[in-house]
Amino acid sequence: MNVDITNTGDVGGDEIVQLYVGYDGSRVDRHVRDLKAFTVVHLDPGETVTASMTLRADDLAFYDVDAAAWVVEPITYSVSVGRSSRDLPLEAKLEITD
Repeated sequence: MNVDITNTGDVGGDEIVQLYVGYDGSRVDRHVRDLKAFTVVHLDPGETVTASMTLRADDLAFYDVDAAAWVVEPITYSVSVGRSSRDLPLEAKLEITD
């Protein structure tokens, strides 16, 4: 996943870009959202940088005790990106099917 970040301020600095996943309709209790990837980018004033993060199917799995295996559920996943878990302006849906 690639996200463009722009420094609209007058001072350069680092930004931590975070990617979270939520589980819509999971059959097991899971967190509202889990941090799955992050990256740090440095931006000079007025600069735009593309932040890249990887989300693999295995990152969506949970351990199913009954099956004794890691399982990726065929559900809809909410993918959110932002600077913190309370500031996630970008969101997309990802659907896994059988």
